[in-house]
Amino acid sequence: MASSSLKFCCLFFVVGAGRAMALTATWGTKSWNWGSAMGVAHDKAAALRRDLSTTEARLDFVQSLKKCAASFDDAKLCLALVWQQSARKGPLPPAFAEAYAELVAGAFEGEGADEAFARTMAPGIDRYCLNVRLAIKPERLTEFEAVIAQNERGTRTEPRNLRYSYGVEAESQKEEEQTGGAVVYYFFQEAFVGEKGFQAHASAPHFAKWEAFTETDPFAEAPQVHFWYATTNLADEAPPSLVAAAALASLDFIEDGWC
Repeated sequence: MASSSLKFCCLFFVVGAGRAMALTATWGTKSWNWGSAMGVAHDKAAALRRDLSTTEARLDFVQSLKKCAASFDDAKLCLALVWQQSARKGPLPPAFAEAYAELVAGAFEGEGADEAFARTMAPGIDRYCLNVRLAIKPERLTEFEAVIAQNERGTRTEPRNLRYSYGVEAESQKEEEQTGGAVVYYFFQEAFVGEKGFQAHASAPHFAKWEAFTETDPFAEAPQVHFWYATTNLADEAPPSLVAAAALASLDFIEDGWC
């Protein structure tokens, strides 16, 4: 009886210790053991690499992050792995290097940690933005609205797109409603991860349909387009998951994977 009790106590101790290790295995802890071939971090990293081993899986992961539908813990681990391998090829952007160092040290655990992590890495993400003003002929308005709606849907699925919003000028809309024949002005704000993001957008099938529409003389005035670089912190206007998705996109994670 005593021997059975002893075995039970030993078994309980081992299982309990394993659970305790799992619960305390976070960034910066000994049981997490980042950078080693042994430890919780190694095992979780191996599993994540397997799960995101294809381009399709990585694209789905980044798009899920944009929708805040993926695990942010997985996002942190994914970024750490990509930063780790990128640092072997050359220096990381300062904001990424700082975020990586603090992540490994365990600085981003607890309440408010995700927001702090996003704010630290966000300056490393180049944002290429544009404002657009379009004057639509009243007889082309219905067609314009249908074409631009499909362009919006497609653009929002682009992994490097950060913003696509548009609206009608209040005064011109009122005039159109009253007269049925006024020019209607639309304004757009768009943002992408780097110029590469905009170039990918301009090469997309949904943008090709928009380009075809523009060749049919729908404008009452020449379009006005202004490109600019954002200098504010992306974390001030976007959730941590979207910032993480943008960081991964900026590192060509979808295309290059774990190379």
